[in-house]
Amino acid sequence: MNVIIRPDRVLECDGGPFFPLQARHLPAGASWREMAKAGFNCFRHLVFGGFNMATAVLPEERHGLKVCAYLYNRTHPEYESELIAAVERLRGLPDLLSYENCNEPAWRPDAPEVVIQPAEELATGYRLLKRLDPHHPVHQAHGIGGTVEALRAYNACADIVGCNPYPVLPRGMRQHLGIRPDGRALDAPDQTLSAVMQYTRKMLEVGKGRPVWMQLQAMAWEDFAGPLTEGGDPNPDPAAILYPTYAQMRYMAFADIIAGATGLLFSTYNLPFGSLAWADVQRLVGELSALHDVLAGRTVELPLTAAYRNLGFTVWHGVQLLAKEHEGNLYLLAANSAFDPAEVTWSGFMGESALEVLGENRRIPVRNGEATDSFEPYGVHIYRIS
Repeated sequence: MNVIIRPDRVLECDGGPFFPLQARHLPAGASWREMAKAGFNCFRHLVFGGFNMATAVLPEERHGLKVCAYLYNRTHPEYESELIAAVERLRGLPDLLSYENCNEPAWRPDAPEVVIQPAEELATGYRLLKRLDPHHPVHQAHGIGGTVEALRAYNACADIVGCNPYPVLPRGMRQHLGIRPDGRALDAPDQTLSAVMQYTRKMLEVGKGRPVWMQLQAMAWEDFAGPLTEGGDPNPDPAAILYPTYAQMRYMAFADIIAGATGLLFSTYNLPFGSLAWADVQRLVGELSALHDVLAGRTVELPLTAAYRNLGFTVWHGVQLLAKEHEGNLYLLAANSAFDPAEVTWSGFMGESALEVLGENRRIPVRNGEATDSFEPYGVHIYRIS
């Protein structure tokens, strides 16, 4: 399968556009059949093993899921023979979507001055990989930290960039992998859910035209990082396990997309299959899967201006919009970036009589080029304009 990157940063494979909905981990007790049934269309395969060993074995039956092969540190020059052997084994897979370079190579929360994998070393392996297989892109995931300039050095190692802001954590989160000494999980001035937009835009700056795949938090910090902390307590604290809600994940997913992400990677480590948390993930991935062709469609500019009714709250970044075109229809993705409600009136619609709100069984009338709608905190509405 030949995979190309279009000028609009969307992948194209199997003769059509492709928006990755990647299962980053296999939830506890899940099967690949169930992941495909939920709406995931690709998964991360740990070629050289790792802490989520269920994804280290490449299943023979993949139920239509494409393979994203994580090469860990094997692009370092000292592992050249292992890299060659892995790529020669993987490149002929008919469902190989991409490779992934060493995760978060420039970031250490406990020692930011330490670089785990220098860019110039990983770039050596990247160039070798592209000579061996020029038909599949290489993805580079970064941690949340580091300046744009520092992370740009790793553009020589990848065709796709992204990072992993996980803003949902309980109060008083204990210190472990990924949690800062001050108890924060993000280094953004905005510590709310809307920070994911800032990180997506940061990655657009880093990538300089490369696609951006953002990781989306679907796991509990305590489940994910507690057992992985070197020298720490390997047993998660049940009282500290906090999963993002469906509404929180839905906002983060569409906020990432509106900000420019052309792929989403769901961090589902140790998520209990069959739990209420899994049901929330399944619900969201199903919605995104049903919108796949819209999300992978052409982005268009709509000349809309927004005015907000005064509800007693400051309007900071307001309701963020992205317009997509698919099969002759326009779709408007709208997400309220605040933890307060909002009522917005858009002006500038041309000839439309109504906006159909998908999944909500209602229509918003358009009068004199204007349409008004209300948003709950972090609310998302998807409109179809015929």
